[in-house]
Amino acid sequence: MNLIGNAIKFTEQGSVRVCWEVVGREGERVVVRASVIDTGLGIPPDKTELVFERFRQADASTTRRFGGTGLGLAISKLLVLAMGGRIGVRSVEGKGSTFWFELSLAVAGEPAAVPVKRPALERIPFQRVPRVLVAEDNAVNRKVAERTLTRLGCEVVLAGNGLEALARFGEGGFDMVFMDCLMPEMDGYDATKEIRRREGAGPRTPIIAMTASVLDEERRRCEECGMDDFVPKPWRTEQLREAVLRWYPLSVA
Repeated sequence: MNLIGNAIKFTEQGSVRVCWEVVGREGERVVVRASVIDTGLGIPPDKTELVFERFRQADASTTRRFGGTGLGLAISKLLVLAMGGRIGVRSVEGKGSTFWFELSLAVAGEPAAVPVKRPALERIPFQRVPRVLVAEDNAVNRKVAERTLTRLGCEVVLAGNGLEALARFGEGGFDMVFMDCLMPEMDGYDATKEIRRREGAGPRTPIIAMTASVLDEERRRCEECGMDDFVPKPWRTEQLREAVLRWYPLSVA
């Protein structure tokens, strides 16, 4: 999902294709290759290895324009290596990229039907339903956050970047904001500063940072721009629940 999400993010024109193929067989196992092929920005030859490092991109300008890759590619690499596989990228700057990985998988027999039971997500018994703004550029993360907060009992409004977040916030009536830090058009830091400027000396809306970085430096940066709290990515449902209750107690009517 991360490879596909990045391909979509960095491809403004053209296409994104996902291909699966069996490239080898080893007894009762097959070697499967997955490729995500895009016609996006591409990567300079001397920068292709950097994209698998934490919080690195080939060009800082892409972060300002499209948002960051954060830990996504680094985690993808760790997962593939942990499963004994390989991962890599082929790219031509200005023409596109192909991110691929290979895994050796056992040939499965007929699966037994096993019912999956998911624990029910308990709705918070608010006296008044809180109105929550979620600013997140990743469509999958945005949808999951919306679904989770809605099931917790919140009214959720979505924004895909900092500028959209400011527009939605201008509609008024929000009880808290979950703010991704790295987004295109305007990042979460600048969006938060603008919200604080607009609020002036009036009531302060709680803003909770959502970021993949767990460094103390990142926490300080969030605090300095006016954020009140911090939820690390990938977040768990219980972390969102705890953050909501910290800043919107049940006693609010």
